[in-house]
Amino acid sequence: QLKKAFLDNNAKSANGIIVNPYNGEIIAMASIPDFNLNNYRNLPSDSSNYYYTNRVISSAYEPGSTFKIICFSEAFDSNKNKSDKYFCENGNYIGKYQQSFRDHDPYDSLSFSDIFTYSSNIGTIKVFESLSKNSFYKKMQDFGFGIKTNISLKDESRGDIKSINYYNTNLRDLASASIGQSILVTNLQLALAYSSIANGGYLLKPKIVKKIISNDYIDNFDDPIIVRRSIQSKTSEFLISNLNQVINKGTGQKAYIDEIEIGGKTGTAEIWDKENKQYSNK
Repeated sequence: QLKKAFLDNNAKSANGIIVNPYNGEIIAMASIPDFNLNNYRNLPSDSSNYYYTNRVISSAYEPGSTFKIICFSEAFDSNKNKSDKYFCENGNYIGKYQQSFRDHDPYDSLSFSDIFTYSSNIGTIKVFESLSKNSFYKKMQDFGFGIKTNISLKDESRGDIKSINYYNTNLRDLASASIGQSILVTNLQLALAYSSIANGGYLLKPKIVKKIISNDYIDNFDDPIIVRRSIQSKTSEFLISNLNQVINKGTGQKAYIDEIEIGGKTGTAEIWDKENKQYSNK
């Protein structure tokens, strides 16, 4: 399925991961383009590490709206008023920032839940503005972002989250982080963050070894290794419900499958062009 999506979209690369959210077991992991281990010498001479990279753990990227779970988790954990409506500025908001933020569709006012369901950037930033900078920053760490998972594989990236001191003087970048821009994550980190929502609020260590069998013993690794509590159980329930609404009526309706309860979150991020030092127009 990953290869089909890769080819259908004429993509440069694709990667995917399936995690058991209750014990951290990696059920499946794939990264494309790949290569045949028996014929690795036949790779193009200019391929460098492009074919060798396991992008699930090594390639950090700006996650876009999939990262909005951080802002809403902290708001719910902090007992913000969920009945409030937020003015979404009809799609264009500057506020205290030098550059404006935009929505893919203009909205007038949205409820706390509808901001998440319809993925309003401006609504999310309004929620972010109701939080303290320190609490939002800590919630990113609680979910495991900016920190290696220490999976038993080489070349894992920690992503990139700046220091709190940096954000204290660059508030727009922290606001951008609430909508998944200006920070970098791996798909492994993102999968484990969403797993912690699914399992009631526990960030787990990922495992790729199920058991070790020796002549005189069998060592099983079925029990979860809890890294920390990421969110309260009530916040987990709220997010599960809202992730379901994203699929049922929000931006993720293409993922709907009859008779199967699905939770999901769409995410589209711009790509940073290092050479021109701006987001790519392509």
